[in-house]
Amino acid sequence: MRGIILLKKKMSTKSLNLLVLFLFFGIYFILDNLFFARLQPTMSNYVHSRFLGHVLTYSISLGPLLLGATLLKPKVPNEFLEKFGLKGSFLQGLSFGIIATLPMFLGYALVFTFNRKIDPNTLLINSVSSGFFEEVIFRAYFFGLVYRYTRLGFIPSILATSFLFAILHLYQSQDLGELALIFCTTFFGSILFSWLYAEWSFNLWIPIALHVL
Repeated sequence: MRGIILLKKKMSTKSLNLLVLFLFFGIYFILDNLFFARLQPTMSNYVHSRFLGHVLTYSISLGPLLLGATLLKPKVPNEFLEKFGLKGSFLQGLSFGIIATLPMFLGYALVFTFNRKIDPNTLLINSVSSGFFEEVIFRAYFFGLVYRYTRLGFIPSILATSFLFAILHLYQSQDLGELALIFCTTFFGSILFSWLYAEWSFNLWIPIALHVL
């Protein structure tokens, strides 16, 4: 009887965790759509840097997700770092990312010429800042926490994350063919990143390095 009670309590906790995670992601999503584009220029002007302004705006927008993560049970030591996968080895992630993407860089170097006119702020925003925060939001929060703290399971968690990740990248084009390509690329890329995140003991630096590089 005691075992049944404990099982029910555990199931109830995991169901509550799922509700909390989806609720606070919804709050984040609404606030992000309402205020991110307005806040970013203000922050960029304040710190005199588009890149730092982008980082600060993203950091502020994560508030609901951080709050949602703190409400999950059971509690763990070094809560934020552990829950968001940032306790893992940064050097391990960087090394893996460099080795995995090196063939791509070499291939591009042989086929294309390097663009020397690219704006450093644009490069840092589109690669470093966006790559880091998208992995925190989708891999660490939406996939990692849902998978580890709820009863949704690995396959449903990874598919839900990847579908949402792909849908939110469709703003990049209005051409039907390009939209299909963008969806497939981001959907299957998200599946790969989520799988690597889980396989490498939830070290978020692994998918971050791949995303950034």
